[in-house]
Amino acid sequence: TQRIGFMGMGIVGLDGTARYPNGKTASLGDRDYVQKAMDGETVFSNVIISRVTNSPVMMLATPIKNDQGQINGVLIARLDAGLLSSLTDDIHYGEDGYAYIIDQEGSLIAHPNRDFVLNQRNFIQEAENDDRFTRLAEMMRRMTQGKTGFDEYPFMGSDRFFGFAPIGGTNW
Repeated sequence: TQRIGFMGMGIVGLDGTARYPNGKTASLGDRDYVQKAMDGETVFSNVIISRVTNSPVMMLATPIKNDQGQINGVLIARLDAGLLSSLTDDIHYGEDGYAYIIDQEGSLIAHPNRDFVLNQRNFIQEAENDDRFTRLAEMMRRMTQGKTGFDEYPFMGSDRFFGFAPIGGTNW
C-alpha cells in the first residue's frame, strides 16, 4: 500500500463487507464501484466521501477470481481525491491555461482550485439557477456525452478557450 501510494487497501467479500488489514470493516456492497467489480470490471470511482476515513477519496476496485474464473470478492484501494488534480496540474497551455476533469454528471473531479473538487462543483447544475454558467454548462453537457471538440465561454470575468476530449477507459 505504501509503496504504490494508496491510502489503504482491503477486500470486499460477496456479502459486501470490506475488511481491512487493521481489522476494521465497512459495508460497501451498495457502492457502484464495488458492484461493477463484482460484475467483472476493474474500475475507478468518482470522487466520493469515504465511509472509513470520512474524507474525499477515489477508489480502485478489481475482481478477485478463483481458478475457475468465478468472482470471490473485490480488491479495493483508496486513493487521495487530489490525485487527479495533481496529474492535471502539470498540463498547461500558454501562460494561464490549465486542465480539469469532470465526471459523467458534470461534477469537477480534478481542477487547480481544489475547493471545486472537494465541493464536487457542477456547473451544469449551477446553470439552472445562475445564467452566468449557461454557456459553460452547454459545453460541459457535450463533454458528458463523450464528444470531442473546442469552445469558448465566459468564466470569472474573462473569455476562456477550451478543447476537450473523453478520457479512454473512463466516463470522464
